[in-house]
Amino acid sequence: MAQSAFLFKKKLYTGTAAASGGTFIADFDMASFNDKGARLEAFVFLSSATSSHMNNFASLRAEYVVENKNGTVTATTAVTGSTNPLNSTTAGEQAAHVETSEAGFNNAGGDTFATAVWTISTTKARLTVTNNSTTSITANVTVEIVARIVGST
Repeated sequence: MAQSAFLFKKKLYTGTAAASGGTFIADFDMASFNDKGARLEAFVFLSSATSSHMNNFASLRAEYVVENKNGTVTATTAVTGSTNPLNSTTAGEQAAHVETSEAGFNNAGGDTFATAVWTISTTKARLTVTNNSTTSITANVTVEIVARIVGST
């Protein structure tokens, strides 16, 4: 193996998430990054509008560290005191970064907010954004994933 190789990638995803638990999926495919690891940061935005004016907004953040070892994609082991993935629902993420979710994207009691959660789906790191609105508000969703990919090749 030669020196470590570094790649910087950004991907932008747009779509919608229906009310009452509707989801939007943003997949970052690791298949072409064989024998590499990646630190993924997702910046998630939800918005809705009526009469041409925005009436709800949410901003979430989630991080994930994954690797592709000879075609098998897994989450890497977190060090003691850390969490991988660091989803929008993880206390550490909420404390370290500003996250917002206006009432329109929350449940009726207001205590279940919009979420952004990482998982693995075959060779993909999958971010699932959930709109927990119980007032029939569909969210327009924008996700920016920033990937720093490294591996010895």
